[in-house]
Amino acid sequence: SQDMVVINEDSADVDFRVESDNDTHALFIQGSDGNVGIGTNNPSSSLDVSVGGADYITITNGGEMIGRIGDLHGSNKIGVLELFSDQVKSTRLVGDTGDNFFLGQVGIGTTSPDNLVHIMASDASAPTYSHTIFKIEENDHTALQISTPADKIGFILFGDGASATPGQIAYTHATNDLYFATAGSERMR
Repeated sequence: SQDMVVINEDSADVDFRVESDNDTHALFIQGSDGNVGIGTNNPSSSLDVSVGGADYITITNGGEMIGRIGDLHGSNKIGVLELFSDQVKSTRLVGDTGDNFFLGQVGIGTTSPDNLVHIMASDASAPTYSHTIFKIEENDHTALQISTPADKIGFILFGDGASATPGQIAYTHATNDLYFATAGSERMR
């Protein structure tokens, strides 16, 4: 059998602490519940890591960063998770700033999205048009729903380099009108 060092084999309620040159609780094991703390003397969960003013906890593989988690700006308490592929940030999720992104394709309900955004409830075995960016797939009736208050308008807009709204399909809830516009002018209601 392999040799090992056992500390607290009798399961006494005794804390274990390792110090570094500038941290009295570089590693801490709380005897009362077994919680492990890194940089903290009061771990509140199974593993509690306090970065002590640093922005991130970094995860590496072979010296290359593959992920990090931490505080977006170091002191404002906004959580951020970033994942890397070949040292390039590919996914970023931020707690409350709306500054989230994914580089590459995103699949919801599928692990192999056909295009930039692919939402699949079930496989319809339907081909994808080569210029599709957003696909919704269901092997049954499928709907794309735009919901607004009763006094507002729901739009589908078609834009170009000169204007954001030269083409429109719009539904006005207050009058129950559906209208179509081209070149920025209503053409049919």
